[in-house]
This record gives sequence, structure tokens and C-alpha cells, in this order.
Amino acid sequence: MLCETPDDESLVARATAGDVAAFESLIRRYEKPVFRMIWQMTTHRQTTEDLAQETFVKAFRSLDRFDSGRGSFSTWLYTIARNLCRNAHRKVVQFPVLKLRDEEFSDEGTPGENAERREDFQRLDEALNQLEEPFRTSFILAVVEEFPLAEVAAIEGVAVGTVKSRVSRAKEHLRTFLKSSTPID
Repeated sequence: MLCETPDDESLVARATAGDVAAFESLIRRYEKPVFRMIWQMTTHRQTTEDLAQETFVKAFRSLDRFDSGRGSFSTWLYTIARNLCRNAHRKVVQFPVLKLRDEEFSDEGTPGENAERREDFQRLDEALNQLEEPFRTSFILAVVEEFPLAEVAAIEGVAVGTVKSRVSRAKEHLRTFLKSSTPID
């Protein structure tokens, strides 16, 4: 007999009724995507871990206020994570956005090519850190994390057209910056 995986809404209903295992299922389902999103927006691993944990604690404490009529659980959860990142960002002036993982380069290219790629990502981080907050967040969610524009709009609390505009302006800023900047020595 095949066991069907419960959808988010039924897990939320069970968790709201006191079923801790149901909330643990939601954590297992979303811990990696939430961690990855926060990782793209924070300073380092410890900050990411702290904010991811805080996201789930805050979600658990606020679960009774989740309204499926206003959006999906995942959108609500990513909104919590985004808000926590914004609050953390206010405390830190700049932070790397596009983190490189060593495994991304382990089997690709020569050491020189990998070093050049890392420099390119550092220049892109520098450009992204110059973007104003709403443009940076929309760009990261839509382009880096590849969320659908409608979900980015729901997370950001704006219209889809606003997200498109922000992403477009972010791309233009990045193009201009990267054309005018010199490679890092």
C-alpha cells in the first residue's frame, strides 16, 4: 500500500491542532529551500543557520495566524525568512549574495579557471550589494533562487509587475556595473 504524502495545508491543520510531528514534516520539507534562500542573503553559515532556525520557530509560534486563503504555506514561510533576513541586513552593511560552494568547482576546469570564476562571483556580489533592498531581494528570489514571479510577488507583498520591474532594473544595474568595473586583482 502506497502512503500518500500529505499536502502543506493538511500538515498545517494538524500542527495547529497540536500534532508536533506534522510540523516536523513541514520542517523536513522546507528546511533545505529555506536554508538555501537565506544562505544567498546572509553573511556566513552561522548566520544562515540561526535565521533558518528562527524562521521555523517564528512560523511555529504564528501557525494559528496562517491563512491559506491569502497564499500558500511556502509563500508565508519564505516571507518570514525574507523579513528576518532584512532585519539582519539592517545590522550588517554588506554581505555576499552569490556564495560559491567548493563542490561546484571540484570537478570543473583548471585551478586558474576556477579562480577566475570566483573573481567573477566576487564582482557580482559587489554589484548586488550596491542594489537597494527591494531590487536585491527580488533579483535573488526570481533569478538566483528561480522562484516563480507570482510567488516572489506574494513574498514581497507587491504586484507581479513590480517584481518584473525590480528584476529588470537590477539586471540593468548589474550589466552597467560589470561593464565598468575592472577585474579584481
